[in-house]
Amino acid sequence: MIFQGLAPTVFGDLADMAGRRPAYIIAFTIYLGANIGLALQNSYAVFILRCIQSTGSSGAIALGFGVVADISTSSERGSYMGIVGAGTMMGPALGPVIGGILAQFLGWRSIFWFLVIIAGCFLIPFMLTVLETGRNVVGNGSVPPQVGRFLFLTVPNFVPTQVSWRRGYQVIADCPVRVGT
Repeated sequence: MIFQGLAPTVFGDLADMAGRRPAYIIAFTIYLGANIGLALQNSYAVFILRCIQSTGSSGAIALGFGVVADISTSSERGSYMGIVGAGTMMGPALGPVIGGILAQFLGWRSIFWFLVIIAGCFLIPFMLTVLETGRNVVGNGSVPPQVGRFLFLTVPNFVPTQVSWRRGYQVIADCPVRVGT
């Protein structure tokens, strides 16, 4: 619980300095690596890996609220915060049910392999498609992030980063996103 409590502070500061996207990628990579280690473990290192797992997961949860603050106006923010908050409550609600079914029929290691699959299915498309939202990095969306600044952690070259404005909407790659000032 100590790691779970301290990680949002570390990842929040990292996200404010380097951007939300690199912080998300680092958090999910830590989470993914810890889950792989947990699935393969037979010793007391499980305790340490569970601490590392909570570091990655709680860091990613905290970043969700920062992204909402980046992309929504203050008048819209409450409803989006509710959606993000509901998403974070789905884990404690559904996790014991899914984990119990997996452990009953496939063994306890299957829980961690399931988490590896879910995290991988999120992380790969995230790395390929999601643009930076941190206002310290991209301003109000008018500054493209520097490609190569954090190696693979920035927007890949093949993802369009051209930004234009049409009637109060920020258009990134021909996908309008409402952005407040």
